[in-house]
Amino acid sequence: MTDSQLIEAALAGDEGAFAKLVGPHRRLLHAHCYRMLGSLQDVEDAVQETLLRAWRNLSSFQGRSSLRTWLYTIATNVCLRAIERRPSRVLPIDYGPPADPHEPIQAPLFESVWMDPYPDEQLGLHDSLGGPEARYEQRESIELAFIAALQLLPPRQRARNDVDSIVGMLTDTATLAMPPIPNWYRGREAIERVLREVVFIDPRSWRMLPTAANGQLALGAYELDSSGVYAPRGVTVLTLEGELLSEIVHFRTPSMVERFGLPLRA
Repeated sequence: MTDSQLIEAALAGDEGAFAKLVGPHRRLLHAHCYRMLGSLQDVEDAVQETLLRAWRNLSSFQGRSSLRTWLYTIATNVCLRAIERRPSRVLPIDYGPPADPHEPIQAPLFESVWMDPYPDEQLGLHDSLGGPEARYEQRESIELAFIAALQLLPPRQRARNDVDSIVGMLTDTATLAMPPIPNWYRGREAIERVLREVVFIDPRSWRMLPTAANGQLALGAYELDSSGVYAPRGVTVLTLEGELLSEIVHFRTPSMVERFGLPLRA
């Protein structure tokens, strides 16, 4: 069925037709909301509200713009409302540990306090039909540094920059391109060397399972607990420039491993 036929069926109350209509746009809507909000939990809520509003207001879609642009407009407004409602959040450069007001200000905590890593599978990593340039730009659009920079902008400017640079740039099929796995990352011995020499933890008490996040390689982190089980401790994202490791960001949320399809025990 064409989009027009699906719209007609959806207007008649066919929920299945509506699901087929919006299905191809769901992944990119999810990524768009992530760029706006930074939090995966907020993103899930925003996407659900976007689709609910689209379903209720489908009769207002006049076809003067593409369906994708119409959906992005709804998603942007949903995200802006979500930003207005939620309490002020801080980025790593603004956040420091508790301190005595009479003592010198301590150094900030250089870690993400509220942002979440983004699972590559959310964008259909292996389903892409887009060209190399579109895939590269899509990967750049969800890199941690880019997401953190977006959060420093006022909400409406954040939305404008995101829509202008992303919506007009991508095709419906353009999705994330996974960077090649560098030679030093291959194999268990290489991962243990990274843990020991770069992350400075003992690989005998930790296990790391490879995954992918924000267009980069990532590791699900598990620590040996008192019961002799390797329990999840979070996700570590490795930012690569070629085969050079330029940044390590660890997200200390044990439940995060489930979002990446990793086991609860390693």
